[in-house]
Order: sequence, then C-alpha cells, then structure tokens
Amino acid sequence: MLVITRKNASNPSAGFQKGFLYFFWAPLWFGISLLWLFSAVHDGYQFTRALRSGQCAIVEGTVSVLHEQPRSGHAAGDRIRIADKEFVYSYFRENVGYHQTVSRGGALMNGVSARLYYVGGTILKVEIKK
Repeated sequence: MLVITRKNASNPSAGFQKGFLYFFWAPLWFGISLLWLFSAVHDGYQFTRALRSGQCAIVEGTVSVLHEQPRSGHAAGDRIRIADKEFVYSYFRENVGYHQTVSRGGALMNGVSARLYYVGGTILKVEIKK
C-alpha cells in the first residue's frame, strides 16, 4: 500500500494535530479499549465460574415488567420484578449478562414464568417455562 502525503503550508497547526493524534489520543483510546476488554473477559470468566459451581442466586416466578426501554434507547433500561427481586438492564449497556430488552425481542415479557440465575444485579441465565 502506497500513501502519498502533501504538506499543507496554509495550515501550520496540521503538524500539531497529527502529533496530538499519534502521541496522545491513539494510545489513550487503545488503553481504554484494552481496559474494557480485560474487564469484560474477567467478568465473563467470573460469571461462568459462578454458574458452573452453583454459586449464583436463583429466583423463580412470574415476570412483571415495571418499565420498558423504548427501541430508541432514550430512557432507562427494562425494569422487571420476579418474585421479590427487581432487575434493571439495558440493551445499550455493554456487559456480559442478559441485556435483551422487550423492545428488542427479549424473552422476559410481562406474565412469563421464568427462572433467573444471577449474581448481584446481573442476570446470567434465563430459563422460560412453557
């Protein structure tokens, strides 16, 4: 691949902008991305281990949808109650837990009988009763 560049004499700050991009912004973006990736992999490992070893909590009952996130996402996520436990999750929030909202075809709709496996406020596994 051949890249041809031309020096722009009419824009003296072009060198500064290029330097800012290469020496500050790109490493910062790369570092934040690596931090996010490490966090997601670590959470996935912890949640998988909790499911396999049975160290997660289980709640079972009929789902009551208290708030539904619109498809556009310009509101808080879905808020549901099952038995005496409430969960809030958003389609637009990046996490390794369950995040499929009702407006995006999620399984946790009003009146559905379900069993949820969870750690803290993160839903790890959803089982729907037929």
